[in-house]
Amino acid sequence: MALSQAYLTFARGNPGLYEFALAAPDPAVELVHDAGKKNVELVVSAVRPFDAGTKKSFQDAA
Repeated sequence: MALSQAYLTFARGNPGLYEFALAAPDPAVELVHDAGKKNVELVVSAVRPFDAGTKKSFQDAA
């Protein structure tokens, strides 16, 4: 819940940034790939305690 609240607070406090973030960057750029991987790992680690083992692919995402 705290992660979603922080996300909403950030998005509302930075108008236009959410829309900008929806644009897909070039995944072939190593810096973009590394940053995306770090973001996925952060979110997966935040929600992992709530995982009931229903999706193995989710557990293996990070």
